[in-house]
Amino acid sequence: MTRHFKFATLALLVASAAVIAAGPAAHARTGFDGAWSVVIISEQGSCDGTYRYPLQITNGRVLPGDEGPYTVDGRVDPRGSVSVNVAQGDQRAHGTGQLRGANGSGVWKSPGGCAGRWEAERRS
Repeated sequence: MTRHFKFATLALLVASAAVIAAGPAAHARTGFDGAWSVVIISEQGSCDGTYRYPLQITNGRVLPGDEGPYTVDGRVDPRGSVSVNVAQGDQRAHGTGQLRGANGSGVWKSPGGCAGRWEAERRS
């Protein structure tokens, strides 16, 4: 697995984060909008390691913070609940969690049996 997918996997956690898929409806700005740094920790399965990645929350949508080869599709509601899906090629992961103030945490898992947790910190 590449580092970007491991991030993506945690991002699902953030991204937490972890970071309710964004639909076509317009989203309002939340108190969580801005730049975030997410640490993805693998705890189960063949995935290993701990990785840090940037994420951006804009109008409640969780977006990648860089031009990585992965996609992030997620949402943060006004209370800080996060749900996010991350994909790289045919690999997928889903994360859920909670943001509170300038921090957040949650869990993630992939259909391939990998799982872990994530932690987020506001950068903006």
